[in-house]
Amino acid sequence: MDALLADMYPDKNERRRAKDRFGGTSGMLRLAEEYTAIGDRARLDARLHELLPDAGVVTPGELHTKLLSLYWTDVFTTNYDTLLERTLDLDRSRLNPSIKPRYQVVVAASDVPYSKRDGRPRIIKLHGSLRSGTKLIVTEEDYRNYPRDFAPFVNTVQQSMLENVFVLIGFSGDDANFLAWTGWTRDHLGDKAPPLYYITFSPVSEGQRLLLEKRKIFPISIRSLGMQGNEVDYGRALKVLLDFWQEVPPVRRAEWPFHVANQLTTMKAGLTEMVAWLETAQRNRADYPGWIVAPADNRTRAADSGALAFALQAYEKLREKMPPWLRVVFLDEVVWLMDVALKHLSPQIVAFVTDVLSECDMSVGAEMPIPALPADAEPLKVSDDILLAKRANLALAMLRDAREDNEEGHFLKWVNWLSRYECENHSLELQCAVLHERILFCIEHRRKQDAIDMLNKLARIAVQAEDPYWPIRAGALLGEVGVIRRGLELVKRGLHTIRDAIQFKGDDAYLVSREQWAEWLLGALSNAVRIGDENKKTPAGLNQARTWSPEPGLLARINQEETDNPENVSPEKSVRDENARDNIEHPYFIMDEVRYDVQLGDSVLTASVIEIDANKVPANRRIPLLLPTAQAAAISYVRLIERVSLPPALGELMYGAKTLASCFRIMSLNGGQDASLRILLRASARIGPGSADVLDLAAISALSREIALTLFEQSVEVINSITIDAQWDAAASSALKQLLDLASRVAFRLEPHHAVILCELAFQLHGSAALQEDLQLHRAYANFFERAIRLLPRSDHASFVPRLLALSTSKVKLLARQLWPDAIYFAGSPGSVNKVGDELTSVANQILDDFEQLASGGSPSERSQCARALTWLLHADALTTEQKRRFAAQIWHNVPMGGIPRFEALPSSTFVVWPHLSDRLEPHESFKQWLEKLDFPNMEGLHDFMGEKKKFVLTPDDTLLGALVMSARIQEKIDWTEDELLPYIEKMRGWWATEGVELVARALAGSDDTTGLLVSARLRAIVAVCHDVFAKVLTLETVKIHGLGDWFEELWSAGLTINSPQIPLLFACLRWWPERSDQVITQAIATIESSANDAATGDALRVTSHWVATHRTPTVGTRRFVSYLLDGLRGGQDFLVEQKLLVLEQLLEAQTGTRHLQEHRHALASRLCDLMHDLQSGAALRSGRVNYFAAPLLRVAVAKTLAAMGKNLNGCARELTWKSAIALARSDSLLLVRNCVL
Repeated sequence: MDALLADMYPDKNERRRAKDRFGGTSGMLRLAEEYTAIGDRARLDARLHELLPDAGVVTPGELHTKLLSLYWTDVFTTNYDTLLERTLDLDRSRLNPSIKPRYQVVVAASDVPYSKRDGRPRIIKLHGSLRSGTKLIVTEEDYRNYPRDFAPFVNTVQQSMLENVFVLIGFSGDDANFLAWTGWTRDHLGDKAPPLYYITFSPVSEGQRLLLEKRKIFPISIRSLGMQGNEVDYGRALKVLLDFWQEVPPVRRAEWPFHVANQLTTMKAGLTEMVAWLETAQRNRADYPGWIVAPADNRTRAADSGALAFALQAYEKLREKMPPWLRVVFLDEVVWLMDVALKHLSPQIVAFVTDVLSECDMSVGAEMPIPALPADAEPLKVSDDILLAKRANLALAMLRDAREDNEEGHFLKWVNWLSRYECENHSLELQCAVLHERILFCIEHRRKQDAIDMLNKLARIAVQAEDPYWPIRAGALLGEVGVIRRGLELVKRGLHTIRDAIQFKGDDAYLVSREQWAEWLLGALSNAVRIGDENKKTPAGLNQARTWSPEPGLLARINQEETDNPENVSPEKSVRDENARDNIEHPYFIMDEVRYDVQLGDSVLTASVIEIDANKVPANRRIPLLLPTAQAAAISYVRLIERVSLPPALGELMYGAKTLASCFRIMSLNGGQDASLRILLRASARIGPGSADVLDLAAISALSREIALTLFEQSVEVINSITIDAQWDAAASSALKQLLDLASRVAFRLEPHHAVILCELAFQLHGSAALQEDLQLHRAYANFFERAIRLLPRSDHASFVPRLLALSTSKVKLLARQLWPDAIYFAGSPGSVNKVGDELTSVANQILDDFEQLASGGSPSERSQCARALTWLLHADALTTEQKRRFAAQIWHNVPMGGIPRFEALPSSTFVVWPHLSDRLEPHESFKQWLEKLDFPNMEGLHDFMGEKKKFVLTPDDTLLGALVMSARIQEKIDWTEDELLPYIEKMRGWWATEGVELVARALAGSDDTTGLLVSARLRAIVAVCHDVFAKVLTLETVKIHGLGDWFEELWSAGLTINSPQIPLLFACLRWWPERSDQVITQAIATIESSANDAATGDALRVTSHWVATHRTPTVGTRRFVSYLLDGLRGGQDFLVEQKLLVLEQLLEAQTGTRHLQEHRHALASRLCDLMHDLQSGAALRSGRVNYFAAPLLRVAVAKTLAAMGKNLNGCARELTWKSAIALARSDSLLLVRNCVL
């Protein structure tokens, strides 16, 4: 002002009088107006830019930074300087800025419409800004025209005054525009106008205070904040005020829980520490953001923050000193933490909760005299009503635990407990939670109609519950049981309710979490309805009446529910915020994280699991090394889908069924198959039972007999109800496929008469035209048939043999026969028939009749079936002379002279054992003539590849080698001479010289393993001929004359080169060089233990045991091998242990083999008893010696060896360890094991 006055009034007196006249804000405006009148506006503006201090003169200070660090909605200033702008620039240049809000500066009214697009707070320069090119508001005329020229500013300030509370700092409030704006606000809102707070450094007089408050402006003097002695430091006062206003940054939800309850981690923890622990735990619970499912890291932090292991240890020590109400409060916090972490309650927690709920009077006022509690415990006390509610929550946790353990008795006990509570306390949340548990129990036990009744009740009361997600749960579970359309409607309504709440309460975690899970379910249900409607429009869909139901009346009930609640579904967008999917709190993120660990664990188990139809332990299966995270993830996933009601399947669509099945397999690895089975049964597609693929022998072995029997009876009942019809629809076909699988699996856990039931059912289905026409069922039926026969005890199996042989495939379509059960194969070995009765003779006549009828128009496969059945009967010595004549007439029918009969699925050399006609050559002569005509082809040749001829090494036709090996097994029919065999030796040597050596070199040098595998296979076939045929006929002299020793050495070296050591070749050579037996045994044992080639290992065991059996009395070498076998039962690779048990069984069954094991009877019995005990008790599994999935097959092998011991070794009946081992086998859970020792 002084500078402007000096420009206008050179005289000091005049300047003094003018200064008195221009006092106050209005005087300043008049001064600027007169300055403009004397000169012009441009001169005034230029003078103001010179006079007003700014950059280079005034520097922003700490107070400016603190001011802008506050989270203002907007900052309005009438100052012309750029201190605030420069404060922002200075702060942004720092590595760690203090100003978190991202301000934008608005200096021109024209910029206002574009300034709020991204929601950032603004610094609005109402009166212009220096050096910005904007007009400075300084004259009376500027103020008069302000509402017109700066209307955007006026509207912005007025709108902000309507919506916000203003704080005036360094502003007197007597600005004309400001007074007009506050007046406008009061005119429109009256007493409801937001207050304005005026920060002043000077005392406010009573009159001024009353006047300001009348204008809704409330003065706040901060003079006292800056007092230092008798002086006032206004800078300090303002700093104290700004520090007080500083907002603590909002705590990130991702860091919950925010406090660690570690007060009970010391051994000396007492009641004081218990109270402190509870206070911390309750603080964490109060801070819980409200997620329906917490993110993975927060679940882990929740479990860790409570130090629950120490807390429970302290509780066990202190509970006698704690009043009953305090025990309830403590256990309520523990159970809540476990629930948030998606963990099962430990047996210890269950015992504590059961104990505390068994106490009769739990009110605070009814306490027994106890030592005084710490004073800090007083705030933890709760009212009787709250205490009762906490007890109910604990009972609900026990109800859930009983359901998870599949204990129906305990489940009903807690239902009754909670029912009594509900009679006294009508908590809708509790009613919904109890209903939810009961619904899940019904679904898991295939009581879907009961589930629908309870879901209807839940849908009625859920709309009144506090948690808006209950209707979502009801809708999702209705969809799971088949009432999909109505379930969709409930989910849509529930989602709408949640979004209405979000509109009023904002995007808090509690509501948004529920909204996002509901969006997922809405999309899933919508897709299920849409797919179902589309399928109904197809011709196949129109013809599918879906008449089958696993539960009588269920489908009718579902149709009624859907009819009563019609709903047309139209495509619509269900997701409100697409970007939310990237958040760790989103369902997709949470599910993917849990599923990753489950799928990783499942892949580990898949590499270790042995399918139920495997008859021996595969060599490539290893002990599963499952990380603890997989078990935790499986439990979390199951808890998660129960918490948010994610259905495993909806209509035709599969969602979490496969993952649930993986969870069952993972959780079963640590026992509790009965409890985990509920998970598998829920993992279903559509309305039928889920796939039972994960019910392998190990899992079935651990099932209780009661549960297995229930599943078996239910499955057989439904199979009969389906197949009673002449035809069935797609739904019934799908269910039949799954039920055949399930029934035949759980039968492994039952008794022999259940196997007979399966066999009778298998024979009944064999003649079903509907089954024969349904190609999709053939594989499942073949598996069912095979398992039924496999489970039969030997005595029962013999009674089914005639019926097996009589089965015909004439009604089965030609293309489907390869998947149809092979009844002849299931008849087993002909040598198992102890007595040939009239029934077999009758069956033979029936087959011969069919064979003769097929002579003119039958298909090759049908004639082959007859030939195979008659061959079996021939080996069983069950054919009469007349039947043999009729058989011969058919097999040689239409065979030209000099030719041989051929049938599908039978080796060409089989005719040697068949009866022959008198006008034909003797079988052995025909065989040799036929063999002479066979070639020994090369492995590499030209083959078509995409229209071009290229060289490939492929599997050759080794009929010649196979026939030679077969001739050794029917020595009573074929006798060889050296001269007859030498031409075949030369054929093999010729191939070896021209191609074999080169292929071995190529296999060694190349990166392709195929050539090596193919060469190894042919090498094994050649060595088999050497061992089985040549070694029995050729003399040492002949071997030396023809230089065969060198060739044998080349073959041995080649086998070693391609990692396929040919131990049978060494044993063949012992025929000529017996003195080398010690070296051969050493090499055989080394190969068995170290070779990575499974075929080579099996060959080594087989031929070594054969060599042992050829010795009439034990030798050093045979004793060495037998000792090796016994020692091998202590451990090693599972498939090797099984192979050694098989070799022992074969030796015991061989007449000469028992001589080598008699002296080892006690050691063998002891080894077998220990091994059976370890396999049954799980000791071998826990120690890591045996693959969990291999244990059942190893028990079978042990039982077979025990049975062979009792049958063939003298003195076993007196051997206590053998008797103990037999007792273990007879009490085994698996029928396969028990059958071996019947």
